[in-house]
Amino acid sequence: MPKPTFQIDYDTGQSEKGSIRMVDEFNVHPNTLRELGVGMAAVYARRTNRRAIVKVIPTMPDFAAA
Repeated sequence: MPKPTFQIDYDTGQSEKGSIRMVDEFNVHPNTLRELGVGMAAVYARRTNRRAIVKVIPTMPDFAAA
């Protein structure tokens, strides 16, 4: 995604220089993913823009249904 950058002149507080560069924007910060423990997951809901860290609880398979 293109993102503008701006240069600041500390004497006047403004400048007309800048650039547009491509950047990656993450739904969940990579450091957050790196720190997740076993059995944890990051969940992102696009429609509501909600993010959560959840604990995943495995269930036993139901062999009687097979």
